[in-house]
Amino acid sequence: MISNLPVVGGMRAIGRVQALVVLFSVPAILLCLESFSPKIASILLSLLLLELIPGEWVQRVPIDPGWFKQSPLSSALANGPPVLVLPQVNMELMVALADREPAYYGGISSRLPPGQEVLEGSIAAGAPTVDVIIAAGARRVLARTARTVRETAAIPGAILLGSFEWGSLFAVPPLAAPLLIDRDSVSNQVSAPWPTLELVARRGGILSVRRLDACHLQEEFRLGPLSISHALRLQGNEVRTLSPRAGDVIVHHESRLAAFRLPELLRPEDRIELVCATNGP
Repeated sequence: MISNLPVVGGMRAIGRVQALVVLFSVPAILLCLESFSPKIASILLSLLLLELIPGEWVQRVPIDPGWFKQSPLSSALANGPPVLVLPQVNMELMVALADREPAYYGGISSRLPPGQEVLEGSIAAGAPTVDVIIAAGARRVLARTARTVRETAAIPGAILLGSFEWGSLFAVPPLAAPLLIDRDSVSNQVSAPWPTLELVARRGGILSVRRLDACHLQEEFRLGPLSISHALRLQGNEVRTLSPRAGDVIVHHESRLAAFRLPELLRPEDRIELVCATNGP
């Protein structure tokens, strides 16, 4: 029910419910304690506080000073533009780079950025390495498999910077300019059976995933003189392809709110548009 509200994302609806449970359960617990005698209430409250005491005290463990020395790979990554790791970063590589504590852009924190979701899905589907590099706008690549090493080395102008236990580091020249979702697409919207927005490619090419992360959808409801507008996150599973041809659908978004199940006279008008940051990549 909460996920049907325009301002609440479906993926975070359960988080709102958990917050409500905590908000209303604390007063209920206090009222329950007040119904007991002061002696029993004090015992129960003490047991609750006892749960907050950790089972073990903090322990000191020895740390090898050699752990803080930079590895050859960490030194190679220290200077220069960001590195695209192909096919993916795993725990072993993170541990190998822990001595340098590099800035890592990735992982999952409630929601994947749409660009990262599209990029990971394309890599998992076996997209050509050169397409992935163009989509990410990368200038350095850490290739970790035989296939990615071979395809990266085949790029004209690619330079091998070093081979390490965890992969081969390449510098790649600027490649073809990627498609920008806001500049290189045409918007088409229909209202039946659901309000639907499709972004169709003006020309063929590789989609910039960095530009995807700088964009969102803006939805406006109109019912008579009333108007409500709210922002919608662009989801990676709404992006149909990383390498569209001219005329292909790049983004397909449907607004399936309960309000659009109402009779036509009671249904609000819906308008959806793509909005991108003016200073984005």
